Amino acid sequence: MMKSTQDLIEEELENLCRQGKFEAFLLFNAEGIPMAGVDFTDQFNTDGLAALSVVLNQSVELTEEFQTHALVDEVSLRISSSHRIVSRPFLVEDVKMILLAIVPNRQAYRRITTTAIHRIQKLF
Repeated sequence: MMKSTQDLIEEELENLCRQGKFEAFLLFNAEGIPMAGVDFTDQFNTDGLAALSVVLNQSVELTEEFQTHALVDEVSLRISSSHRIVSRPFLVEDVKMILLAIVPNRQAYRRITTTAIHRIQKLF
């Protein structure tokens, strides 16, 4: 049986999530609709994170409008003394997607999130 694109993406996200020691990896479209995800803790509200992904994406768009030569490829929020939410907007065939990572503070994340974006783009 062939796996769906969502299943393949979730496998990649799960592997990268474990590798980076992340709490969660979630993929949304620009409207905040969940496309795929992995949450190792089940403590995060997916609907709340979907709404947050839209707000963070809107802040990226406003920043890029304010500074016309700016290209914002990441927004990072510390949500407590122990976690960070990293939002990475990117394109898949001219369709904006948003990758959210829940990362422990002081944990490197940039290489893992960049790898996840490249793998998602290839799977679509």
